[in-house]
Amino acid sequence: MSKTIWKYPIPPAGNFTLDLPDDAEILDAQMQHGVACLWAKVDPEAPKHRVRFALVGTGCGDAPEHAVYIASLQFQSGNFVFHLFQIGADGPHPWGSKASDFSL
Repeated sequence: MSKTIWKYPIPPAGNFTLDLPDDAEILDAQMQHGVACLWAKVDPEAPKHRVRFALVGTGCGDAPEHAVYIASLQFQSGNFVFHLFQIGADGPHPWGSKASDFSL
């Protein structure tokens, strides 16, 4: 079960889902060439599960409860700052030890 680091583009709005392999370990999220991206260490051969995320702007709405903070991202040269949270998953918890206290 060899693991590789994969990059996933993040949509620039609200709640979204990504299909991540089981036992994926989310490493970081940052802007790359103007695009928000999430990096995770994954086993590409593992079954995938849908993982739910929220992207919340500073001063825009409530931060989700019972969520795992991942990173803050600066859009448009820092004019807008959004905060990325993992808010749940379908199936086994695929996010590794970083979110070991997470509960749905």
